[in-house]
Amino acid sequence: DGSTIPEETRGRDFRVDGQAYRVVSMRDITERKRAEAELRQRLAERDAVATVSSVLRAAETLEEMLPRLLDETLAVLNTDAGSILLYDAAANDLRQVAGRGWFGPLASIPHRPDEGIAGLVVTTGEVFLSTEFAADARTRAAIRSMVPASRGGTCMPLQSSRQVVGGLFVAVAVPRQLTADEVHLLTTLAEIAGSAIHRMRLHEQTERSLRRMAALR
Repeated sequence: DGSTIPEETRGRDFRVDGQAYRVVSMRDITERKRAEAELRQRLAERDAVATVSSVLRAAETLEEMLPRLLDETLAVLNTDAGSILLYDAAANDLRQVAGRGWFGPLASIPHRPDEGIAGLVVTTGEVFLSTEFAADARTRAAIRSMVPASRGGTCMPLQSSRQVVGGLFVAVAVPRQLTADEVHLLTTLAEIAGSAIHRMRLHEQTERSLRRMAALR
């Protein structure tokens, strides 16, 4: 059918009655190559998780943590466009707290938690994949003109054990589409990040409470 497979070839030369001969053996190594590729993928995922985890541990505030988290995530996926949005329960809205590439200017556009791709992700807690954001029916009308054509990707829920705290956008240039392995890696990173964000918020709330109590003494 014209398909190709990886093979391992071995040969041996010898002579019989003055005539030179070569015996060649060929072995299909498709499974070995697949196993090697899977091992490389697992090692790459381990390194990515270790890098992002290190960034999250080193940060002392959300303001410091989130841009670094976004930068490391985009570097792992070899792309330069993405954003992080957090849900603000007091204001009942989604706020872009870090943005790279064409997402940067979107921070100034108000975002209700019940609209758009991020709203869907935060509400349902499910991963959203889009082949092209500009043409996607879920993209908000308020920002559609600001979204460049031929850009697809995903929005991942940033979720702690109790609730969804925000969303993580990662965009790539068409015709590239995120692979299943890349989506799996992003899901893992988003889960780690969601828990870290939740802990940091609790830490910052505790510090503010302690400062208020100290001021009343």
